[in-house]
Amino acid sequence: MEFFDLPIPSFQQLLLVSVVAGLSSHSLLFIRGELDKYAPRIAVYQPLALCLVFAAAAFVYPTWGKVATASLIASAGYHTGLFSSILLYRAFFHPLRAYPGPLPARLTAFWSMSVSARANKWHLKVQELHRQYGDFVRIRPREISICHPDAVQDIHGYKSTCLKGPFYDINYPHYSLELTRDKAWHSQRRKVWDRGFTDKALKSYEPRIIAHSLELISHLSSRASSEESVDLMFWCHFFGLDVMGDLTFGKSFDIMSEKREENPVFKHSYASKAVVGTLITIPWLFLLVQRLPVVGQQRADWIGWCGKQLEERSKMKKDLPDIFTYLVDDDSKRAKDPLISQQDLVYDSELAISAGSDTVAATLTNVFFLLATHPEELRLLRQELDPLPPIDEISHSSLKNLPVLDGIINEALRLYPPVLSGVQRMTPKEGAVIAGRWIPGDTVVTTPTYVLHRDPRCFPRPDEFIPQRWSSEPDLALRKDAFNPFSAGTYSCAGKQLAMLELRIVVFMMVKTFDVRLADPVRGAIAFTEEPGHRDCFTTATPSLPVFLSKRQ
Repeated sequence: MEFFDLPIPSFQQLLLVSVVAGLSSHSLLFIRGELDKYAPRIAVYQPLALCLVFAAAAFVYPTWGKVATASLIASAGYHTGLFSSILLYRAFFHPLRAYPGPLPARLTAFWSMSVSARANKWHLKVQELHRQYGDFVRIRPREISICHPDAVQDIHGYKSTCLKGPFYDINYPHYSLELTRDKAWHSQRRKVWDRGFTDKALKSYEPRIIAHSLELISHLSSRASSEESVDLMFWCHFFGLDVMGDLTFGKSFDIMSEKREENPVFKHSYASKAVVGTLITIPWLFLLVQRLPVVGQQRADWIGWCGKQLEERSKMKKDLPDIFTYLVDDDSKRAKDPLISQQDLVYDSELAISAGSDTVAATLTNVFFLLATHPEELRLLRQELDPLPPIDEISHSSLKNLPVLDGIINEALRLYPPVLSGVQRMTPKEGAVIAGRWIPGDTVVTTPTYVLHRDPRCFPRPDEFIPQRWSSEPDLALRKDAFNPFSAGTYSCAGKQLAMLELRIVVFMMVKTFDVRLADPVRGAIAFTEEPGHRDCFTTATPSLPVFLSKRQ
């Protein structure tokens, strides 16, 4: 049988043509630009393309059996050509081919995902790779991890030419202050956010933060001196979520009360951590998984809940300002910005809840573990704090610039940064010099925060808890510019000062009120520092911290 007087191609010819098509599509299309954010659309096109191939084969081949065989051969040949071209290019012709790293990491980002999936210990794997390969390590096909203190300012500083990488498209087509790659949009939005974190704004939040801190102390006091231990990790998270509920939506989530099981934010904050920590290693896969029926519905429900809370917040008459006074109410007094949609405000609210609670809760947990296992540092802290007013009369101004308190908080942030692996950036098209070495354009670059914070070139005796390195022993902090728990430059954490306010107040109240000891000093210390230890879920997931509390006499 002939079709349009052309001979029927043999299966061997079909295979050859489809392999060439796969090779060509890589060199002509996939290599030419960044397609991560279009992954859901490409995933839809795949079965459509297969249907078109099947339809075309039906016009050429005489039997349905041959039609099906031809379709499978064409699909297999195309993908063989495509993936062969990708792997050969990444291994031998990629601009990053000269940078060392494990062969699987050079070929596919699925290698890093498989490492993360085991126990969310990617930060430890990166530390191991830097010990093996040096300061510059290729950890993914187009990503380099740079463990050098100069790289922090070169990549993240105000003078850096680097841009945000593909990770920041994971909410595409929606944006929030954090999850956007549009520099102009971010700059405009950051000015609005910064109004919510001025000294005047923080002063207005302080009474509510103190009230939530006193509530935390009250709940823990009712559990002190009992025979059952208290998991401080959970209570620190309860506190963080209640504060951000109050400062975001104008009302506490009441998670420190017995209503936590009813609240969607409580379930969401714990249910997805491990999965998120694994999937964010491949941003396009994260986008794709979010579109799956069950996952997509859960995500839609969560965003819908945030939208409903935001709508209720906009109807409130607020006597005291909160963060959204500046994000919503202040905007209503000005001309509406067409670049910022109502849905973007919803994603801003999600950012405020998750980023504002996770980082504070994790750092509080780490501080209490370190104080419980370092009695001499606790004694010095009490010497500094005990002369201050009682906990129900304290103000944040009394807690500023206390060297022991700030040293302990900074040291906890150094040993266990809130984002263990740091955040990615991307070099401009023309490339950039980072830590004295030229990096090709459109390369994803990261400074691994956990690894830098424990680099002996920056912090001698890096694994030891020594708060004095931030005050009386500066020779133990040789490169303070490598200390980067809140990022730096244009994209630094907007809520840093709010976080420090919360940390100082809660640590002060806890130290003034309780003696804290690990429920199991040996196993508890091992569980906290080693196994299961901290998990890299973008934000740090701290292990449980069971303790016995007793009121100080």
